[in-house]
Amino acid sequence: MNSFERVVAALTHKIPDKVPVFLFFTVHGARELGISLREYFSKAEYVADAQLKLVKKFGHDCVYPFFYAAKEAQAFGCSVVFYEDGPPNSGDPVIASYEDIDDLDVPRPDSPVLEEPLKAIELVAEKVKGEIPIISAVIAPFSLPVMLMGFTKWIELLLFGDKNTRNKLLRKTKKFCVAWANAQFKAGADALGYFDPLATADIITRDEFLRYDFRLTKDTIRKLKGPVAYAGAGGSFNSIIDLLPETGAAGIVVSSKDDLTDVKKKVGDRLVVMGNLNNIEMARWTVADARKAVRECLGKGAQDGGFILSDQHGEIPYYVGDDVLAAIVETVEKYGRYE
Repeated sequence: MNSFERVVAALTHKIPDKVPVFLFFTVHGARELGISLREYFSKAEYVADAQLKLVKKFGHDCVYPFFYAAKEAQAFGCSVVFYEDGPPNSGDPVIASYEDIDDLDVPRPDSPVLEEPLKAIELVAEKVKGEIPIISAVIAPFSLPVMLMGFTKWIELLLFGDKNTRNKLLRKTKKFCVAWANAQFKAGADALGYFDPLATADIITRDEFLRYDFRLTKDTIRKLKGPVAYAGAGGSFNSIIDLLPETGAAGIVVSSKDDLTDVKKKVGDRLVVMGNLNNIEMARWTVADARKAVRECLGKGAQDGGFILSDQHGEIPYYVGDDVLAAIVETVEKYGRYE
């Protein structure tokens, strides 16, 4: 099987030749090319070239021409703060007061800010479409306001503010999410991470998810023209795992705090389970640590298929060594085979 066939087998709960492994490289691309992160994210050609080099170097089962989450906030007008060794973050919120929501324009996917990310997907698709899955990401409408107005202000509006104002903002973030996700699918992405960290048990309750986000997510995902994996950016979905198959998502990205065996029992063959390597701890791992962590994940998640090994977040930290990354793939090759 090639990588694409392997991942399709996992998504359809058939048994592949071995467990697929996703290494979600973003900032590592700059390191691979020997340039700064600001320069790296300035051109689609840099991102596409680095992704193709990395997949050739490590032999994992995806390319990830995703830029950074704050790119979506940037499209709305937020500034972006760059770092030397970590992903860019959104700067000052574009929504300073609730009145600003009325004047907030929903960016088009063909806006200048989003041109390079789409081009990067197109470039890798020209090279590996149908051979290696092309994965990208989109921020869920429920979580995007955190970057647009700040966490505190969004929680205040969500829980205590005017319902009409809240819904007006969610209509706008939903409109953007659908358009941006479908533009990425059109450019050549095979699947997207649907990032909704605000929905995790670390932040809201099950009742709050049901009240504010469940219907929104279901309606958003059904409008998307490709499969998505529900992702919490390292947060746990343990309080709502039973609800996630109803959202229309094809998979779930599991936190390192969750037990893979328990998650697989709860979702059965309704979702492919991804995870749950701890990407934060990964920066301190030795090769032996990597091998041990991978074997533990395989032991709990690989049985009966429907499993893709990845980190819990969708972001491999800058300082994770090449020897550790190689050990992850090599351990899957040795212990993750079904044949």
